[in-house]
Amino acid sequence: MNRQVSVGASESTRDQATKERRYWPIALGMVVAVFLVLSVAFLLDKQFRPTVGVEPLPGVAPEASGNAGGSPAQTDIGAGTLPWPRVGRTALEREVEDAYARYWRVRKEAHLTLENTRLQEVMASNELQREERQLASLANSGRVGKIDILHNVSLRDVSTERALVYDEYVNRSVFLDAVSRQELPTSAPESVEKVSYVMNKIDGRWKVVDGFIHD
Repeated sequence: MNRQVSVGASESTRDQATKERRYWPIALGMVVAVFLVLSVAFLLDKQFRPTVGVEPLPGVAPEASGNAGGSPAQTDIGAGTLPWPRVGRTALEREVEDAYARYWRVRKEAHLTLENTRLQEVMASNELQREERQLASLANSGRVGKIDILHNVSLRDVSTERALVYDEYVNRSVFLDAVSRQELPTSAPESVEKVSYVMNKIDGRWKVVDGFIHD
């Protein structure tokens, strides 16, 4: 009687061991599967997640600290990056033209982001006050501006301290919702604007100080 019990217990132990050996490949397979899933998720995360960094504003070069003569450098916009065919013939005219192009680049970014921190780099006096009011008005209305301009530039009355830039441009600008960035509907068609911009050289840098609309 005791022998039969002993034999029965031994067979039960062998059955349990057989079952445990049978489960080991399943458990091992599950561990491998989890590892593979985590590895694939990590690789996809590295591939598709954007890298967070600090970059200069699109189309706006960082400010130069100065040059050997002590006045700020204005060489951040070259002939190849102007949004219109180069019209300046002399070095002075090209300097004014580059500053005018930079004015539009900074202004375009300001209207899209509602940030006014860089406006003083390219404008002053009446023009700066008007632009700050426009940005405040956009912010209060929950909109941003997407400036889209086709320029037709000519330089007039260029001297060492003052210049007049005439621009007869096609205005295709639109408003966007500040949150969704969706274009807001409008019934206004594209328009041709005729504007003269007054530029003064202030502390070694050309800035737009005023503007006049022509009929």
